[in-house]
Amino acid sequence: MRKNIFTKATMRRAAAFGLAGCMAAASLTGCGSSKTESTTAANAETKVEAEGESKAEAADGSDIHVGIIFTEAGLSGNSFNDLALEGVKKAADDYGITYDEVEPKSVSDEEIIQDEMASSGEYDLIICVGAEQVDALTNVATTYPDQKFALLDANSDLDNVASYSCKEQEGAFLAGALAVLAKQEKIDDKLNDGKVIGFIGGVDNPLINHFAAGYQAGAQYIDPDMQVLIDYAGSFNDPTTAKTIANTFVEKGADVIFHASGASGMGMFQAAEEKGFVAIGVNLNQNEIAPDYIMASMLKKLDYALGIGMVHQHFMLVNQLTVLENIILGKESGGFLLNRKESRKKVEELVERFGFRLPLDEKVENLSVGMKQRVEILKTLYRGADIIILDEPTAVLTPQEVEELFKILRQLKKNGKTIIFITHKLNETMSLSDRITVIRKGKVVFNCDTCDTNEKELATQMVGRQVESIVTKAEDPHGPVVLELKNVRLHKRAQETVSIQVHAGEIFGIAGVDGNGQQELEEMIVGNRKTEEGTISMNGKEVQNLSVKERKAMGLGYIPSDRHKDAMVPDFSITENFLLGYQEDPKYCKKGFIDYKALEEDAKVQVEQFEIKIAGVSQHIGQLSGGNQQKVILGRETSHDPSFMLVAQPVRGLDIGAIERVHKTLLQLKKEGKAILLISAELSEVMNLSDRIAVLYEGEMSAQFKAGQYTKEEIGLFMAGKKQEDVANEMDQQ
Repeated sequence: MRKNIFTKATMRRAAAFGLAGCMAAASLTGCGSSKTESTTAANAETKVEAEGESKAEAADGSDIHVGIIFTEAGLSGNSFNDLALEGVKKAADDYGITYDEVEPKSVSDEEIIQDEMASSGEYDLIICVGAEQVDALTNVATTYPDQKFALLDANSDLDNVASYSCKEQEGAFLAGALAVLAKQEKIDDKLNDGKVIGFIGGVDNPLINHFAAGYQAGAQYIDPDMQVLIDYAGSFNDPTTAKTIANTFVEKGADVIFHASGASGMGMFQAAEEKGFVAIGVNLNQNEIAPDYIMASMLKKLDYALGIGMVHQHFMLVNQLTVLENIILGKESGGFLLNRKESRKKVEELVERFGFRLPLDEKVENLSVGMKQRVEILKTLYRGADIIILDEPTAVLTPQEVEELFKILRQLKKNGKTIIFITHKLNETMSLSDRITVIRKGKVVFNCDTCDTNEKELATQMVGRQVESIVTKAEDPHGPVVLELKNVRLHKRAQETVSIQVHAGEIFGIAGVDGNGQQELEEMIVGNRKTEEGTISMNGKEVQNLSVKERKAMGLGYIPSDRHKDAMVPDFSITENFLLGYQEDPKYCKKGFIDYKALEEDAKVQVEQFEIKIAGVSQHIGQLSGGNQQKVILGRETSHDPSFMLVAQPVRGLDIGAIERVHKTLLQLKKEGKAILLISAELSEVMNLSDRIAVLYEGEMSAQFKAGQYTKEEIGLFMAGKKQEDVANEMDQQ
């Protein structure tokens, strides 16, 4: 037997990552065996079958011996104990470890068992399941500083204890939201119109309180008037008490009950069958216990265990690590000791199979946005995902990167993977998908095969009415210069400065992948960032040293890229938000006092003009949809007759209907002779609205041209860093 094989740091990392992987793999396996007799470490039976033992002899971890101590609830009811056991079983299969398992009869037995295991010197790792073991473990781990422990579902600061915990409040929040939504939608005839649901916990401790708080918060997020009854069985192994609590909840009107009570939950499920209410399980998929009464289960480490992977719009990568390290992070090969060679082999096999082109040893921070996205997709594949969900995956890609992404997705489909592609871009939907689902206001309103529909019909289904496709004809600037930037350096890394002119009656578009100087440009023009080099002029007057207030007084209207941070106060009313930035306007400020009557009347005019859907102008703006929030901001900024409008990412997060309204407003402002600088990561938006376009790449201007001069693909080259003169030369040679 190998003893003391880990340093302190190695052990913490190995346990955290290794157990996470085991737990994930076991999230939806079947329930374990049930045992009634308690054992101690001295007489615990080794639960490794002959097959497992033969594997142990051949595997790298064959000399690793693990002990696992469950909570007093035991192994029953698809509880957290069962989930932990499945993880250890998988470690035995995958890495060849041997293990002993022990079920205490009571909480008081836990410290005795921990001490006997630690004092025996037989275990490389002792796993303690459940928060109720923390106090005992603190004493024992302190007594045996050389013994390595792992604590599941709780945290410890001791150097020889590796902790593994979950954000149970987040899953419980979703359970609460689901409970109320199910009631509102009447998805089951067991549900009523009442305002009462319930939660049953095992014991009243911080861990279970997290479940209760999350469940209540989720329910009241959907319906603030929803009453959540909360009670505790007093044990994780008392089905009788849990059943009694459930019956009491039903008498008080509860028709949905969620539990985090271990084996006690079996009593709740029995009550559901007898009383006819809807139950929500926990930890493992408990539906099989009472299929007609258990609506859902809150699972821990569900995603990859079910073969589901998620590629988020904002990447979840560690920039300082290499591509390979990001892919394998949390799912390392080799068990407790990282086997980098084996991990690389697995990744390389995936790269070859799906046609990825990735430099595995390059740091992520040095990759393009498109390459980072491939890393995210490969992460899901490495974890065994068969269903891959992508959220607005093309939002920050060049046209070339979009096409490359689509090639990868089609290859994944060819290899049997299921792709769920979430987007508001209709052309991409039509190009890539086989089937389409349209969701409006949280409900499915349309389903069809892609071949049976078109962009126009999809737009109508998304908005609920016909939507006008807006494409303006580019015009040469003919009005006076309203905004001028001369030799402005956007950031220190930029080798070249930026110079542009925006004329009255013109929309000047700034294209480029996010993060290439757009934010710096926006902040310098409005006055939220100091201009270190160069000059900025409005209507012939330099403004780089003026405040935001002074620039607005000179005719600046501003739609910021982050409306929540820079354009609104969520807890203020629509009327109050209409005042922001114009508190000293003589129209509203008279002798130091705000004329709220005049302000409210103007707010009502803008609400009507922009067709803002609200309960009234006293409603908090934070309660509105993103589209309606943006309309309020548009109304405010345009109502003061600006000569110049700085409009940054104006349709980010908006539906097609709101996008249409924003675009019509910008074109109307142009018609009225306003100068507009449009900064957008949506290339189609820039191309459809702009008279002239500039492309930013790493803080420099890679191109500046009249709209229509270049194709979408050619502009994509500029967005990727190719200079305008190089593209022009290539075109001449063709």
